[in-house]
Amino acid sequence: MHEKRRSVKMRVEEKMQKLSTKEAAAYLGYSPFTLRNWRMGRKEWRIGLRGPKFHSRHGRIFYFMEDLETWEKLCGTERNNLELD
Repeated sequence: MHEKRRSVKMRVEEKMQKLSTKEAAAYLGYSPFTLRNWRMGRKEWRIGLRGPKFHSRHGRIFYFMEDLETWEKLCGTERNNLELD
């Protein structure tokens, strides 16, 4: 029983893991500059879709792993198709 709770807690902690812009960019396979452009609204990944959700606290930008995974699921198939072209 305790192992099951610990496992669930670990999964929740992984999802809530904070990543810097550099770490998030490496995870997604883009440059930190691209993520910055998406945040500032200078660039869209495709029409109507910018980069993943980001958070800012005390002037520091970070991403939650869960938000990166959600963004990947949202655009994953289109991204794979573009890479094949």
